[in-house]
Amino acid sequence: MKLIADFAPLESLSGTINFAQQKVEGGKIYHRYPPQMTLQKMSQVISNSMMICMKMKLYLMMREDFRKRRQKYKINETRAKELERYVDSQRMVLSNKEKEYLELYEDLMEDGLISEDERKLLDKRKEKYGISSERVKELEDYSNKILSKK
Repeated sequence: MKLIADFAPLESLSGTINFAQQKVEGGKIYHRYPPQMTLQKMSQVISNSMMICMKMKLYLMMREDFRKRRQKYKINETRAKELERYVDSQRMVLSNKEKEYLELYEDLMEDGLISEDERKLLDKRKEKYGISSERVKELEDYSNKILSKK
């Protein structure tokens, strides 16, 4: 999936829109921005769309992997659905603060390492959000497992 952002001259925007409009069509996400939208807000909208694309791509990769394993191990459709329901029930449930911590961790892990300064930042965030050290380890292990599959 690709994120396509086309910027047209402001004169070409017909009608009045007060917020970024978004539609998904044919595996592409299209945006239309109001003239008064700041570049910072546009950047946030595009950034959010990129996250959606990455999550969709990860989901599709997982589905394809599941399909291949099902064929390899000759698992019938009924049993496959049972296994899927089990996997869904085991999915990690996160609070909003844990999601924010995890997003920061994943951003900092972009290069594959956490520096001392980055660890200090994560520790401050952990304290600010009131997340236990044990839970942080679970979150980071969960994230590392997902990132290693990409």
